[in-house]
Amino acid sequence: NPPKSGAYTLKIATTTDNEWADSYEYEIIETPLMVKLSNYRINQNALYQLIYQQTGSVMDQGGLIRIRFPEEVQITKSLSLKSGKITINGQSV
Repeated sequence: NPPKSGAYTLKIATTTDNEWADSYEYEIIETPLMVKLSNYRINQNALYQLIYQQTGSVMDQGGLIRIRFPEEVQITKSLSLKSGKITINGQSV
């Protein structure tokens, strides 16, 4: 996503139809985000809570939420969606 909120369009072409076409305009908006960090002591697993309010339409099933942590944060490779350690609205994903 671009670094700023705003209205955007994409230019699209395919190998069969190699003429560039503009997409419909879409809008990317910034949402307020609050991060809570707890249990952050030495040799303990920290708990991150990312709290934000999505306005407008509900995210489609299979939609993505991308989270970029600072380089100093080490996320274990054993963390997976099947571990039950990631929840959205209290539900394991």
